[in-house]
Amino acid sequence: MATKLEILEFFSNRACENIAVNNKILMKKFDLSASAVSHWLSRLKKQGIIEFKSSPQLGEYYLLTEKGKKRLQILRKRDRKTEKNDKSAKSFWERVFDTDNDDDDDDMF
Repeated sequence: MATKLEILEFFSNRACENIAVNNKILMKKFDLSASAVSHWLSRLKKQGIIEFKSSPQLGEYYLLTEKGKKRLQILRKRDRKTEKNDKSAKSFWERVFDTDNDDDDDDMF
């Protein structure tokens, strides 16, 4: 299961390389079904974390929004703080991404 940090890092890294992110790329990268990718892309769009784009050269693709970039910065800081405190990253992510709370969309794939 990928974390939101991993997903947003992937979007950010691909944008820096000028490579579009689409459903097929996400399915392959994170070994997910088409329906799982569509579900999570829909949630990220609803949250304003990513936006859908289309162009003749690239086809359909997704980009991080400004809100998505800010969320990525927050998640990076949390991750670094956890490492500095020498805590288990797994226990940190379990606390941050409480899967029992359906309203919290930070638990990704």
